[in-house]
Amino acid sequence: MNDSRATAPHGRGSVTVCVGTTPILSRDHRERLCRLQLSRNQRGQSLIEGTFVMLVFFALLLGVADFGQTVVAHQSLVERVRSAVRWGTIHPWNGPEPIRNLVLYGQSEEPNITTIGFLGLKPENIVISHRIPTPERPDDDTLTVEIHNFETKLFSPWLAGSLITPRPVAITAPMAYRAVRPIGGAAPIAAR
Repeated sequence: MNDSRATAPHGRGSVTVCVGTTPILSRDHRERLCRLQLSRNQRGQSLIEGTFVMLVFFALLLGVADFGQTVVAHQSLVERVRSAVRWGTIHPWNGPEPIRNLVLYGQSEEPNITTIGFLGLKPENIVISHRIPTPERPDDDTLTVEIHNFETKLFSPWLAGSLITPRPVAITAPMAYRAVRPIGGAAPIAAR
């Protein structure tokens, strides 16, 4: 085989070409090829590092969203219970059902169709107690509404999917509406 060599100028360096065989690169071109291979390896490494960083970022983002959702749900429950207690203190006591309906459905009557309670609440989550006054403590007429074991649904896939709040939401207020019995034992008169 005849091995004639020719040299052709190429940019800053020169390429030596062997006729009939593979080209032999000059030192400048070998350095460029090495840098190109290094940059390809670095791109793969950057892709893997970016994946890890994005995984941590999205985990933190979902954690912040779950925390915010839990805080908003708790605050909404506090507001719903507060308004139900306020309604119950200014109206005559007719049992716990109107107050329970206010917490669950936002109205004092139970709806005609079956609906889900506020934020997934169930009637068994709500505890209502009315303390009536005694002769020893005539001003001890209070209404307490509590929500126990409220379940919050979470966005995070690595958690159980829901969080049950162990601490109850509880609000107590003195009754503003009192029925006063006249001395003769007749029907009560509303006093405020």
